Amino acid sequence: MDDNYSQNRNNKLNTAKRIVKGENKKKGASIPGEVREMVLRRRES
Repeated sequence: MDDNYSQNRNNKLNTAKRIVKGENKKKGASIPGEVREMVLRRRES
């Protein structure tokens, strides 16, 4: 169970990293709001 949680968390982080690089823009709306906010904040700075 902990392994699944970690895997899901890593997947979200990796998705966020890809979006920061400008990939997967169409998928942006489907990622969790928490991650999307983090990504938007990183883009602004």
